[in-house]
Amino acid sequence: MATRLSEDVIPMTDVKTSAEEREFMRAVVAGLADLEAGRDLSLAEALERLGIR
Repeated sequence: MATRLSEDVIPMTDVKTSAEEREFMRAVVAGLADLEAGRDLSLAEALERLGIR
């Protein structure tokens, strides 16, 4: 019987990044798309919208 490596069972591309890392990268890409589409706020606007100031 041949030895099976983890990459024989689970593709290495799935092992190298966690679900959290993929979710974070999706959020980064979405944020960049928002910026390119002109959907942005100044820091002052963001703070006011969040009720921080």
